[in-house]
Amino acid sequence: MKQWNNLSADMLSKAKKACDQELPACGRCVRLGKACGGYRDLTSLLFKDETPDIIRRASSQSESGLSSVSTPTRLSSSEDRDTAAKAFFFREFVSPVQLSFLDPAAVDGFLEQPIVACALAAMSNRDNDVQAREASRRCYIEAINATQVALRDTSKATEDSTLIAVCLLSIFERISWDHHTSMTSWGLHVEGSAQGFFVSYDSIFAVSSETEVPEHIIEWTRELEFDPILSPGDELDLLGARLASIRSAFCNRTKPDVELEELSQALENDLISWAERAQAPGSPCAFQSRHDQGSPNAWNGIHHDYSSPQALRYWNKWRCYRIPLSRLQEELWRRSWPALAQTSRRVPDSEHYRRIRGEMMADICTAAASLLGNDVASEPARGMLANAYPLVLPLSVAGTCLLQELVQPVLTPEGSRVILLDRPLHLNLFDQRSTQLAWVIDRLDFISGKIGIKWAAAWSRWLRGEDSISYDTARSVIVQGGASNELERGQLLDLGI
Repeated sequence: MKQWNNLSADMLSKAKKACDQELPACGRCVRLGKACGGYRDLTSLLFKDETPDIIRRASSQSESGLSSVSTPTRLSSSEDRDTAAKAFFFREFVSPVQLSFLDPAAVDGFLEQPIVACALAAMSNRDNDVQAREASRRCYIEAINATQVALRDTSKATEDSTLIAVCLLSIFERISWDHHTSMTSWGLHVEGSAQGFFVSYDSIFAVSSETEVPEHIIEWTRELEFDPILSPGDELDLLGARLASIRSAFCNRTKPDVELEELSQALENDLISWAERAQAPGSPCAFQSRHDQGSPNAWNGIHHDYSSPQALRYWNKWRCYRIPLSRLQEELWRRSWPALAQTSRRVPDSEHYRRIRGEMMADICTAAASLLGNDVASEPARGMLANAYPLVLPLSVAGTCLLQELVQPVLTPEGSRVILLDRPLHLNLFDQRSTQLAWVIDRLDFISGKIGIKWAAAWSRWLRGEDSISYDTARSVIVQGGASNELERGQLLDLGI
């Protein structure tokens, strides 16, 4: 499979010529008798060195938290701590749908630090353990330094262990989110890993940030070999790339609404076709809905059974694509209905898009209940961290659907329809949508407090109305940030590694 190397000599990169990456100068420059401009430092794409800030934040948080935080039982030595952390990591982080390529027996010293950092971060979140949090940050800093050295070495930059380290550092950031600086640092790591080879990331990130997916990423995805388990996910990535393109054009007004509506309708049809194939007899992505009123893992008396671990993840991604697409389509008809009505298109029922969002919201909540259950006081089962990690943002997206029903949108001078979230809307026991929102918030709090994925708490705070934040319903993004600045970039659809 042909791919463009981010480490190519600068001059050849600009000329779009292949580079053999020979040292001290590339072969093409030597043959042409030209001075070789050298190779780009991929580290600048991947990492922003925030080591002093991290040390400062760790010290300040330690000083402010030692007096008020309970002290769990300590391990006798750093060696015991690291051993326990590695065991925790492979028990809780690794599953058939997350990091399944990691083998405990094959982990070398290079990957040990990011693994221990991730595990200690999650353990400190569960136990509110300041010392474990400090230890996790020290491991994180050491892992960043080691990864930067590897990325500067052209022979090591594309090794599996280097790319896995970038992935693990990204996961650490997500687990440790508690302010805007953390989110920014995480964004740099993941964006860099996408440029470095993690193909599926771009379509998801592009959808959330209203940017086009690079054409070479789309071509690479199309060239992937067919696999009955993985190929449905590749197809979804291509559909996500189309959604990203439509949302980018909608946001930047680079295409007329009539054309955007036509593209949106074609995408909706293809998303429906994907669902029909995924639910076909014998499909490894099929799921069954069954009534089970007495089940502790049912939502509104409905339980989901998925035919494979990947299936739940694929379906939640599909649902998270349909929700923003329905909002965009609804807004296109609202603002351009005279022009659209003059075409051969059938005018949709006034409740059509609202029903879609209601169905997607219900299915996301049912899938979460099937996995997490309804007892927020229970202890998480083994491996729950890996299972819950991809649920955070689908649950948050489901929460936005409920907010959209509970809050009357306001029309801005620019013509956008936004909802202001400045008060709690989940406390009305006599409103079903309010109680459903409370259920979503409880699941996010469970994921944050019991399972140890800290950034779920940021979404919980936002859905509670604890910050004055405006949400653009047509674009499905946060357009004004309050105290929860880590959400202000409109991160919506990053569904995990």
